[in-house]
Amino acid sequence: MKESVDIIEQIIQDGAISDTNLRLLVDSIFISEQEKNLNIKININAKFEQHKDC
Repeated sequence: MKESVDIIEQIIQDGAISDTNLRLLVDSIFISEQEKNLNIKININAKFEQHKDC
């Protein structure tokens, strides 16, 4: 978990997310469409508990 927090702190310090930081943080992105609505699921490499924002 410390490694994941370090990546996030580095992103905040830089003020923008670099391609390298993004690749370290994000495992996969799934985009699907249902009834003209887009659904985006982002799996991150961090060991955080499950979280969902609506």
